[in-house]
Amino acid sequence: MKTYRIAGVKFKIEYLHPMFFDKNIDQYEIHDNSPIDYTFLSSVHDNIEIPQLNFRATLNPNTKIANDSFTTYILIADRNQKPMALIKHDKSSSCVHYFYQPNNIKKFAEMEYTLQGLMFMDIMQSKHFLPIHASAIAYQDQAILFSAPSQTGKSTQTRFWKERYPHVSIINDDKPILEFQHNEIYAHGSPYSGKGIQNIKTHVKLKAIIFLKQSNNNSIKELSIEEKITKLINNIHRPIDEKTWDHVLKQIEYLVEHTIIIELEAKLDPETVSLVQIGRASCRERV
Repeated sequence: MKTYRIAGVKFKIEYLHPMFFDKNIDQYEIHDNSPIDYTFLSSVHDNIEIPQLNFRATLNPNTKIANDSFTTYILIADRNQKPMALIKHDKSSSCVHYFYQPNNIKKFAEMEYTLQGLMFMDIMQSKHFLPIHASAIAYQDQAILFSAPSQTGKSTQTRFWKERYPHVSIINDDKPILEFQHNEIYAHGSPYSGKGIQNIKTHVKLKAIIFLKQSNNNSIKELSIEEKITKLINNIHRPIDEKTWDHVLKQIEYLVEHTIIIELEAKLDPETVSLVQIGRASCRERV
């Protein structure tokens, strides 16, 4: 089991299937003997032993959650409610153990990567980072985030920017991590970046968040404070621990006050690159 430093946090991570990890997570590997912040363990079982606790429903009908004194359990089932995985997060030891029942899992590699990403986001949120559903690029030493629901064109927009400006790099193509430090906001890469696994180990000062909306025409729309807050809430990682929400809402308020946040109504057109630059320039004086 190897050790990795991601956005300054030290993880010891075990994974079972190489598809989404090999040649992706390697760039985050480190070699030192300093204390580990979190450990991810993985194991497979013919039958998962489910603790006798009061599991409560979540927004996902196939996912339930339960707690005891120091441990959170997340149970993931298939459509027939057959258990596929159990996540045990022991907060006293900062260890997350993933128990898998492969006979009920059709796409094991994808599930392992997704569930590790889920807990990674939750841990980072507990450490006051803010994961957001977006494709983040580095352009002229500044981070621009394209945020929207899946299949809306986030990755297409980043491709347009790379085609126009070859020096543009993709920080994280699905869920960059925002860090609030010394009155600045930075976008971090991580190995949990969607099925395309495009990411780099870096952190770049955040300049703008562009919310995408599919349209037959290209236009920039300024957003009200209420619209900005709503769109941010709809596109951030939702913490498992409700106590985290107070800090998340303060981060959202800071983003609204200190970051360019606009909406791009767009068709799949490379000319949106120029339009975004105009929109950023017009907003710069007011941020």
